[in-house]
Amino acid sequence: MIEWASAGSFHLEMGYVIDHLSALMLVIVTSVALLVMIYTDGYMAHDPGYVRFYAYLSLFASSMLGLVISPNLVQVYIFWELVGMCSYLLIGFWYDRKAAADACQKAPLSPTGWGILAYY
Repeated sequence: MIEWASAGSFHLEMGYVIDHLSALMLVIVTSVALLVMIYTDGYMAHDPGYVRFYAYLSLFASSMLGLVISPNLVQVYIFWELVGMCSYLLIGFWYDRKAAADACQKAPLSPTGWGILAYY
């Protein structure tokens, strides 16, 4: 654990926790991400945004992995919001199509946009 912020007796540490449950979730998230990447390769191979799509998808998977191994609520919130941002980017990937653009505008209203309310 790395000390992130400190003020008097308050200490906020950054790190990761790997126990049996988080190890299982790491395997599940990584497996699903790998299967999605293999499946999407077939129809994304000739798309001009191929690299951008896989960058978004990789960031999404990495954010999910960070969410799984977060040891405190601050990191959970950060990774939860990263997951939401990546969802927004993936939903609006084909921004030149009206349906994707409309769906992308609704994405912040999904559960990831309500993340701050989880603390109240």
